[in-house]
Amino acid sequence: MTDVFSSITCIGDIEIASLVDVASSCWRQMTGKGVCDKQPEVTTKPGAAQPRCAAPNGLIDVSDHRHSHTWKPPPSHGIGVDFLSFGLCGRSMFNPRFLVISLGNPLPKYESLHSAGHFVLNGLTKALQQPAFREVTLGRQSYLVSQGSKYILVQSPTYMNVSGGFVASVWQDTVKKYGSESLGLVIVHDELEKDLGVVKLIPWDRSPRGHNGIKSVRSSLSPKKYPDSLFARIAVGIGRPEERDAATVSRYVLKKISRETRTTLEEDTPWDVAKCLIELENQWRNEILGGSGGNVEP
Repeated sequence: MTDVFSSITCIGDIEIASLVDVASSCWRQMTGKGVCDKQPEVTTKPGAAQPRCAAPNGLIDVSDHRHSHTWKPPPSHGIGVDFLSFGLCGRSMFNPRFLVISLGNPLPKYESLHSAGHFVLNGLTKALQQPAFREVTLGRQSYLVSQGSKYILVQSPTYMNVSGGFVASVWQDTVKKYGSESLGLVIVHDELEKDLGVVKLIPWDRSPRGHNGIKSVRSSLSPKKYPDSLFARIAVGIGRPEERDAATVSRYVLKKISRETRTTLEEDTPWDVAKCLIELENQWRNEILGGSGGNVEP
């Protein structure tokens, strides 16, 4: 399993615009000639604050047992401009694909905070300029998927506490189609320990903290079998009640979600999740290419 990051808290308001006119210098730097046919433009929403990943002193340590890197925020181009243009130039460039699966209870029957991941994925199609969700079938299980060139967004159709079997099946099916090399799995789930809408990219093997959906996934899927793949989680804050007893917490996460909260999760939070996905790719690329692209410094 590739593990290229420590915890990152992502904040900001992001818009990924049409695929036009971003730096083609990467290809020229490598070959001395030519440019990319298609180049992405990544911008922030008009009037929005510059998106960023926040950490003490503005720096984030990116470490595992083999490497140690320090991340610095990119210049004010928007999100991930440098490494996106870099990654789209040349056949030899690292161009990963991500399977992004949200955990929760089935919608629309269980519209609760525990299904925050599903609500976020609803809005992530816009943030990533993905196709609309459509229903597909794997075995006897129907589920919603948004299939893009880089991101495959999937809403788990099972109950939260038994998510593992479905996640493992979809992952294995995706591996059969595309291979495990340069394929990443990202689980999007609710997080009691963060305020509503706060997004955090965390390592796969971080403690589930009592989250039964994460426990189920981890017991059903072994990253060690896929050494060329990346596994990560994105936690979406839902806040928590003042009382910490199990019964109160259960009522809190399972009660029907308010319209205001749903709007936050579907319209605001997805931009921060998109930022985290791009940061994740940036760091993975640096891991693979030894720091030759992106904004991670050795």
